[in-house]
Amino acid sequence: MLVAALAIVAGTGFWLLQKTSPSAPVTFDPPYPEFNANGDPIFAVFEGRIPCDGEDCRMLKIGLVFYGNGEAEAPATYWLGRIGLWGNERSVTTGRWTMQRGVKNYPDAIVYKLDSNAPANFQLFWRVNDNVLLPLDRDLNPKAGNSAWGSMLSRYNAPYGPRTYR
Repeated sequence: MLVAALAIVAGTGFWLLQKTSPSAPVTFDPPYPEFNANGDPIFAVFEGRIPCDGEDCRMLKIGLVFYGNGEAEAPATYWLGRIGLWGNERSVTTGRWTMQRGVKNYPDAIVYKLDSNAPANFQLFWRVNDNVLLPLDRDLNPKAGNSAWGSMLSRYNAPYGPRTYR
């Protein structure tokens, strides 16, 4: 009788472990909309983990979504999400973005510039290529990473929709 009870308890524990194991898939909807308030589609999505400036913050998870007018492919609005400033809470900033030319020592480089709604240290990004953005300081120098985190945002190319993680 005792052996049967132990077998049932062990089997139930194993079943619960399988249901709550880290390998169980988890699905999340994107935190940003597919279209901005004007109906403009997503132009590009960039994500990355970069060093944090604060003492109580090791790194920030950044999501930067650019929306553009589909007809003219002109810059329109952005969605900037940051996690890590206050634990796992997301801080979101929205506004308008523009493009300009010139990075220190690279006068033809393309820079994406967010408006003054964005925090000062997240207003300038060097478009190194279609897949990489580097945050810039006010003097248009790329921000350095540290031994744990780089300062780079990578393009996320999957179609808009839920993401499943295993």
